[in-house]
Amino acid sequence: MNCNENHQKEDRVTLASAKMFKKLALLALLVPGIAQAQLSGSGCWTGSVGFQTCATYSLAGSAGSYSLTISNDHSLNTRKFGDILIFYTGTMPSSGNPVSVSSPLGWSDNESGFNGNVWYLGAQAKYDNFALQGPFLQGGSSVTINFSASTALTLVGVGVHAQEGPNGNSQWIRFDGNTTTVPEPSTYALMGAGLLGLFSVARRRRSAQV
Repeated sequence: MNCNENHQKEDRVTLASAKMFKKLALLALLVPGIAQAQLSGSGCWTGSVGFQTCATYSLAGSAGSYSLTISNDHSLNTRKFGDILIFYTGTMPSSGNPVSVSSPLGWSDNESGFNGNVWYLGAQAKYDNFALQGPFLQGGSSVTINFSASTALTLVGVGVHAQEGPNGNSQWIRFDGNTTTVPEPSTYALMGAGLLGLFSVARRRRSAQV
């Protein structure tokens, strides 16, 4: 085999490798893998009854496992949260254990949720949701709740059942926050492998031309 044939063979191998690594890099960009849902927000909202509900919250997780930190930011400790609502898209499974709270003690789930009208930024709308129930969250206090939910559900929002006084008015509020999607670390690894492969092929081509 002469030198020209060797170069032609190397070019074919190099071209095949380049195509393979291009596909790998494209796959990494188009298929982000399991994404982490992240919802966060802070502010005060006024619902149907008219009193303010103030909160800061952050919900993060992936593959059905989530952690929610929420604080009742109102200065009056009589403004308390009775239930914490998690809004979702998808269909709640009819059997099994689609939602389960792992911590802290005293908190549980109500998968029937509040399947009715919720006040959202002054407008009334209907949402599918389940409720996390526990001790009343008084003004100035916070809690971090770890729970799992069926992977058939996509969590899209957070809200509360806010009450005013021991036997006062109550209102259901959905918060308006920011939603982002963050790729898993394995996705970055796949992208890195693809880019490294392309760099290696390009260097091999330059070496073959020398």
